Amino acid sequence: YNNEAKNVLKADIDVSNIGDSVLIITSIRVQCGCTVASMDADTIPPGETRKLQLEVTLFQGNGTLEKYVTVFTNEPNARAHALHFKVDIQRALQLGSGFLAFNTTTVGTPTVAQLTVFVNQLQGATIGVTPVTKGLSVMPKNKVKIEAKGSVDFFFSYIPTVAGTFSVNLELNSDVPGY
Repeated sequence: YNNEAKNVLKADIDVSNIGDSVLIITSIRVQCGCTVASMDADTIPPGETRKLQLEVTLFQGNGTLEKYVTVFTNEPNARAHALHFKVDIQRALQLGSGFLAFNTTTVGTPTVAQLTVFVNQLQGATIGVTPVTKGLSVMPKNKVKIEAKGSVDFFFSYIPTVAGTFSVNLELNSDVPGY
């Protein structure tokens, strides 16, 4: 279950006692603060199953996330059980970069940057970009319909007025809920 608003992935995992004595969960340790794990009971009678509840806070990008949870028990031959979780994250929309990388800049000369927007969802999306910084222009100027699993490149032009570093701001808007 993925709650997009909170960027939290939740899962319930069955933990079964296949032994002939009561299994006691003595502790559960997670790899980092973005992972929470708990059991609905700390004892499991022989032949029974309990739930391990797992919550992982997801990062903002796409890609693979791997986490480990270690369950410690009273089992004499294997007190620690390492569980490995692997999640492939595909956000509905993804930017090719978190910033605009302009090419060589000279005061008074236009400099150009490119930003790719990817649509990872099964239906298309309409994307628009509005320059906020005075003097920043964008192509295409109108909203663009991107097909499912497609992408579009936006190009930005800016003329620096002073030497040194500069920053520009823009608004990206879409018809995808939550974006």
